[in-house]
Amino acid sequence: MARGPQVKERSKKTHAGPQVWWSVLCLLLLFALLFNGSRQLSLTYDEPSHLAAGYAYLARSMEGLWTIPLRGHPLLINAWEALPLFIGNPGTPLETLNGWESSRQAYARAFIHAVGPIAVSEVAGRLPAILLTVLLAAVNFRWAADLWGTSGGLVALGLLSFDPTLLAHGRLATNDVGVTTMGTLSLFLMWRWSKHHSWRIALGTGIALGCTLLSKSSGILWVGVCFIAAIRTALQKSRPRRRIWAQIMLMGGLAIFVVWAMYGFSIGPIAVLPGIPIPAPLHWESLLFQTNEAAQRPFFALGVLETGRRWWYFPLTFILKNPLPLLIALAIALGSRLRFKQRPLGIWQLFSIVYIIAALIKGPNIGYRHLLPLHPYIYLLITGAFDALWHHTTHMTKLVPNRVESRILSKNFPCRYAQVKSGLSGLGNHTVLLEFM
Repeated sequence: MARGPQVKERSKKTHAGPQVWWSVLCLLLLFALLFNGSRQLSLTYDEPSHLAAGYAYLARSMEGLWTIPLRGHPLLINAWEALPLFIGNPGTPLETLNGWESSRQAYARAFIHAVGPIAVSEVAGRLPAILLTVLLAAVNFRWAADLWGTSGGLVALGLLSFDPTLLAHGRLATNDVGVTTMGTLSLFLMWRWSKHHSWRIALGTGIALGCTLLSKSSGILWVGVCFIAAIRTALQKSRPRRRIWAQIMLMGGLAIFVVWAMYGFSIGPIAVLPGIPIPAPLHWESLLFQTNEAAQRPFFALGVLETGRRWWYFPLTFILKNPLPLLIALAIALGSRLRFKQRPLGIWQLFSIVYIIAALIKGPNIGYRHLLPLHPYIYLLITGAFDALWHHTTHMTKLVPNRVESRILSKNFPCRYAQVKSGLSGLGNHTVLLEFM
């Protein structure tokens, strides 16, 4: 097998030079694109449900948790997005609203009209989600900069900031971008901890893992991969094992504590463990709800209305929903990794594999937004490949068209719920894919 470039992390400290200012400018541009896009789109079907559930928790604390068994979603991101609405109108009489403690759909419809003008709710509810997207961009920049220098960080940041899929989803008041941000932050901190074994990083990682679990039921996947990475680090013989195991216990304990605190330190059994009290039973029940409920969702694809899971659904949506330049760049990046002998899989690559397998086997076939968590790692993969090819021009001239990267940055973001027409691929004017939220 041909030997290719080995990925090496840049050890030099980043100084406040022109490249750093370019990153700040790119983050500001990303915020402007997201904010401007959010004002041009009315509330989507599921945004009122997220905002109503978050507001209920902020206003009624433990009494507001009744939405979790009906939705299967923890409430951290929902509460964060509903915070501006709660600050602006904390006295909404929730108990008098239709559907309170009985129907999440009826309650969401009643809430969005009772909390204030819908135009104000659109902006106020989406602004926290936009800030989370900007945080995701900053984490992606820092991770790529640590791996390939500030120039690599700018490439990853540019890919994220002009990705039409992320721009479409990153402006909506749902928990998709929230779990993607917190999960990516958890992986990044775990990656840094595996290199430095700092108590400070371990503390931050534990808190981030707890927030990831509280962001969405799929957060368990990030936590599982981080646990595998931590165990792998602890089993390396050259490490100070006693200190590492202590830090792993700290991270795990903090993650559980953060989850437990949001549920008021409740204890009780769950369906799969009857008679065994565990912390925050409502949270773990929500995971079981999502696992079972996903199989009941309908979806339309390839001219057929179906219910349940189909392994081909997400590969199809991935091809149809992403711009061609990004798909070409991703294919080149994957080809580069297969062609060259590189280091073993890193934590973000391991997560990507785990998430893809979970999506194919257990994922709800209801929309591309469930593949959004893969995008930060797509940017890292492309950035790493282009960095390697840039430093080895012989391989670059054989594998990479010079204009692929610039074409990625020129794509406008589409409407999130637009139907994908097969006419794009020469199949006629028939609807190929329709998403049900």
